[in-house]
Amino acid sequence: MKTVKYVMAAVVALLLLQNATPALAWEPTFPGAPYEGFTTWWRSYDTRINWYAYGMRWSQQGINAAKGDLSLNLDMTADCRDTYADDGDKLNFNQRWTNLPWLLFQFKDDCGNSSVHEEAELFIDPWLMQPDFPYWYWVEYQSQLNAVGGELNLTYQRLWPTPTHDWLDQKSYYLPAGAGSYDDLNKAIFYKGGTQADPGTHWRQASGSFPRAYGGNVQQTNYEGPWFSIGFSGSSITWVYTMASNRGSAQVFIDGQPQGTVSQLSLPSEIRWQAARTWQVSPGEHWFKVVANGDGYVDVDRMIVDVPAVAAGSRYDDFNSAVGYIGSGWWSSTGYPSAYNSSLHWTCHDSSEDNDGAYMFFTGSRIGYIYTKIYNRGIVNVTIDGQIKGDVDLYDPNLLWQQETTWDVGSGIHNIQVTCTWAKNGSSQGYQVDLDAFRVSN
Repeated sequence: MKTVKYVMAAVVALLLLQNATPALAWEPTFPGAPYEGFTTWWRSYDTRINWYAYGMRWSQQGINAAKGDLSLNLDMTADCRDTYADDGDKLNFNQRWTNLPWLLFQFKDDCGNSSVHEEAELFIDPWLMQPDFPYWYWVEYQSQLNAVGGELNLTYQRLWPTPTHDWLDQKSYYLPAGAGSYDDLNKAIFYKGGTQADPGTHWRQASGSFPRAYGGNVQQTNYEGPWFSIGFSGSSITWVYTMASNRGSAQVFIDGQPQGTVSQLSLPSEIRWQAARTWQVSPGEHWFKVVANGDGYVDVDRMIVDVPAVAAGSRYDDFNSAVGYIGSGWWSSTGYPSAYNSSLHWTCHDSSEDNDGAYMFFTGSRIGYIYTKIYNRGIVNVTIDGQIKGDVDLYDPNLLWQQETTWDVGSGIHNIQVTCTWAKNGSSQGYQVDLDAFRVSN
C-alpha cells in the first residue's frame, strides 16, 4: 500500500512540475560540478512549503565523474535563521519525492534542535542515471509556527577523491513581496555578505547622517561580493539608492539573468538622495538580486514593487500626490497666478538645504521640468533613472514663468529627480530653486 501511495504521489508531483510555470531560477554557483543542468524551482504558499528543484541534467561525462565519488548526495537544507522574527520558527521536513535513482535517503537536524529536521539528503545512484535526462527533487517542509523565512540551500556533496560541498544555489524561502514599498529594514529584503571564503555579513545599517534617505537609513557595503535580493510578485521592480562621490557599482540580476551594472557614483560634494531605477518584467513572480563590485559603497534605501507611475499626456502640478519631496527645506504657495495651477514649491534658502530634491515616477518617453527663472535662483541638477543629466540654471535678471527643459528617455517606467546643488550663476542674488510642474509625453 505504501508503494502504491509513493508511486501515486510521484506521478502527481511530475504532473505538477510539467504544468507549473517556473517562478524563479536557480543560479549554479559551481558550473564545473558534475551537476550540469539548468534548474528551476517552484513552491506553494501555505504553511506546508513545497520545493521542486527540477530540470536537473547530468551529461555522460558528469555521470562518469559521479561514479567515482563516495557518498554522492543531493542535499536540500533549510538554514538556521528566521528572517521575519527571532521566534524560533524553522522549516521541518515532512516528505519528499524524486525521479532520481537513489540508494539512501535521510533527514536530520542541522541546527542543534533534535526535534526539527531541516536537512533532506538524497544519496544518488549514478549507475542508474541517464545522461541529459530531466531529473527533479521535491521536498515538502512544514512551518512550525507562523511566518517563516530564511534560506534554502541546494548542495551537491561528495567525500572522495576530494571532499566537496558544492553550493548549487541558495534561495530565500519567505513569500514574495506584493505591490508596495519596502524600506531597507523590511524583512522582504534578504542580505548576504562575503564569499565562500569570507561568509561574514558585510552589510551594515547607516543612519544618523542620512536624514534625506527614505526612513532615515540605508543598508550599505563597500566589500566585493555581498548581495541583497528580494522575491516579488508583480510587473516591475524599483531599486532606490543613494548617489555620492564615495559610491561604487553593482551587478543586477533578475531571475538569474544579468541586467547590467548600476553605478551610484555622483559628482564630487553632491549627493543624490533616493535615486531610483526601475526594471519592467512580465507579470508574475520574479527574483531581483544585486551583487556589490567592491569599488565603493553600494546601498539600498528601499525597494518598490509595481511602483505607481503617472501616465504620459499631461502636466503634473507641484502639489500632485505623484510628486515626492526630499528634505525639510521645501516651501510652497498657491499665490502665483502666472505659475502652472498658480502654485510653486521652492527650497535652498540656506546651505543646510543643499541636496533637497523633488522626484516623480512616470511612464512615457519624454519628460519636462517646468520652473521659474528670476534674479535669485540657483542651479539644479537633474537625474533620470540614476543617470546624471546635467545642470539647469534657473537664474535670469527678468521674471520668466513656466520655463521648461525636456529630456528624451525612451519608453517605459522612469524616475526624474531635481536636486538643489547650492551653486549659482555669478550674477544671481540667491540659490533658491523651484518646481512648478513636470510634463510627461511620448
